[in-house]
Amino acid sequence: MKTSLSVAFLSILAGACATAPKPDSAALSSAEASGWLERYCSKGPRDLSGSLVVHANTREFKGQHPASLRFDPKGGFVLEVTNILGGTMLRLRSDGASFEVEAPAKPEYSRKGVTRYMGIEASVLTQLLLGDLPCPAERTKGAPKVEGASVRITTVPWIWSYTRAVVKDQRVPYGLELIPAGKADPASRIELRIEDWDRERNFARKVRVHTAEGDLRWTWRERKEQGT
Repeated sequence: MKTSLSVAFLSILAGACATAPKPDSAALSSAEASGWLERYCSKGPRDLSGSLVVHANTREFKGQHPASLRFDPKGGFVLEVTNILGGTMLRLRSDGASFEVEAPAKPEYSRKGVTRYMGIEASVLTQLLLGDLPCPAERTKGAPKVEGASVRITTVPWIWSYTRAVVKDQRVPYGLELIPAGKADPASRIELRIEDWDRERNFARKVRVHTAEGDLRWTWRERKEQGT
């Protein structure tokens, strides 16, 4: 029985790994990099809503919980994470520029008017929750820098370092690291990974976020976008 369980577990693990995008090691040209970013970078706010499953290890809450997400056309959103009884674990509101954090179970972590959550700026988390590949507005001011298989855009305070998926995964977005530029604290590095891209509807269905403040992962269950 123990052997059977081990084999079953390894089979499940292998299947999960097999479906995850793999980084593409093929060198990029500047034209390819620009085209890739143009295709996948966030197209901006829109009106959408839906439900998710959120896995977290943050100071506000931990574990796996259901959540609802509602955006308005101007880019503001409300993310509400609940427990199995429907009680609120976390309510995160954003107007696109700042956050209001409500943590009823841990009120000492509730706060208003903060510009980052888990070290992530409102504009970046907004794009990510929309199901987009986050990109800086500054990308339109010049060509991205290509270093072999990676694409980099330097802004203040971040260096945006992108990795795309291999050809068999249709070069969907794969990962992004926000690396502190200049004299910024290296501990503020942010890793964003798209683990599942919905090719038919063109959005990130499953995302993982890692920062010095914790880990956050979510998977879309239902998603409704006005006009689609």
